[in-house]
Amino acid sequence: MLERHGIIGGVVALLCLSPLACHEPTAMAHAGEGSVSISTGSGVERAPRGVVVEVIAAPGALPKALQGMATAEMVPDVIDARRVSGQVYVLLLRPGDLILRTRDAGRHWEWWRSEMPLASIVPGDGLWWSLTDIDELGRANRVARSRDEGKTWELRMTGQRLEPSPRLMLSYGDGLALATGPFVLRGQRVSEQWQWSNPQVASEISAFSTEESADGVRYWVGAQGRVAWKHGEEGAWQVEAVDTALLPQVYAVVPRPERGDHLAATSGGLYWRRSGGDGSVGWQHVGSLGRHTYFDAAFQGELGVAVGASGEVAVSDDGGLHWHRVTAEVMEAFAVSSAREKLDANWRYVFATSEGFLLLGDGLRIGLLRL
Repeated sequence: MLERHGIIGGVVALLCLSPLACHEPTAMAHAGEGSVSISTGSGVERAPRGVVVEVIAAPGALPKALQGMATAEMVPDVIDARRVSGQVYVLLLRPGDLILRTRDAGRHWEWWRSEMPLASIVPGDGLWWSLTDIDELGRANRVARSRDEGKTWELRMTGQRLEPSPRLMLSYGDGLALATGPFVLRGQRVSEQWQWSNPQVASEISAFSTEESADGVRYWVGAQGRVAWKHGEEGAWQVEAVDTALLPQVYAVVPRPERGDHLAATSGGLYWRRSGGDGSVGWQHVGSLGRHTYFDAAFQGELGVAVGASGEVAVSDDGGLHWHRVTAEVMEAFAVSSAREKLDANWRYVFATSEGFLLLGDGLRIGLLRL
C-alpha cells in the first residue's frame, strides 16, 4: 500500500554573525601546480548579513508523519537528492527504499517506499530511472526504470559487467549515463546499446554532473585531486588537476555561468576554477575556510551556500568572493551540541530555492537557510 505523509516545518532561529569571525584574506591560497593567481577581494573587513535557519526535520524532533520512518537505532541518511522542476525535489533515503518528495521547496513533504533498494534515483516527468544492485547470479541488472514514481521498477540489462558497483547516475536528453570506478557508461533510453568512456581521472569517480553552456551540454566528473569535462557526446575529455599536493576527493563541481567559473566541493575544502589574464586556467583553494570537507554548494544570484561533513556550512553574499563559516550557528538551531552528534551531522546536499537554501543531511536533517 502506498504511504503518503505530509511534513510541516517548525523552529525558526535568527542568527546574526560576528564581523570578527568573518574576516577574509585578499587572495585565495595557492593550490599547487596549474593554479593561477587571482585577487579575491579588497581586504576590507565587512559584517556579513544575518542568516535565518528554519528546522523542518531533525533526529529526535521528527514531525509526527515521519516518525514511522525512523527508529531509535537508525534514522535514515540521504543517499541521493535531485531537483525535478520548479519547486519539486526528490530524496532517496537509506537503506534505499524510502523516497521523499516536496512540491513547495521543502515546506511540505510526502513519502513512500520503493519495492526494492536503490543506489541512485533520477526522477522525471514520466519515467523515473535508478541504479540498483546486481542479481543473485552477479549479473549487472543495475539500471531500472519506473512508470509509477518509484514505487515499482523494471530492470534493464546493460550487458556489461560493472565493477565496482556504480553509485552515480545522470539523465540527459534521450540518454543515461552512470559512473562505475574511473569510467562512464552511456546509453540510450530506447535502446540496449551502451558505450564506455574514459575521463582519464585515474581513480573512482565521486562527482558526476552536467551543465548547459553556450556551446551545448558540458559533462563534469570529479575524482581524487582531478576533474574532467567535455562538450557533448563526441567531445574529448579535458583533465585538470585541482590540487596535486593534497589530492582531495572531489564531491561536486558547481558552475557559475554568469561569471564563467566553477566551484569544487572537496575533502580538502572549496576550490575555484578561474582564468588568468594570459588565458590559463587553474584551481585555487579558498584558504579562509580551511581544509574542512564540503560535499555540495549552490548559488542564487550573489548568494552562495556550501555544506559538508560534521555540520559544516559556509555562506557568501558576494558571489563567492568572501566566505563566512556559520557551522556553529546552524548546529545550534538543530540542537547539535556534543562532539559525537556533530560527527554524524553531515550535510550532503544544498539547493537554491525560491524559499531560501534547502539543506539536506544525514539523520534526516532538513532545513531552510535564508541570507
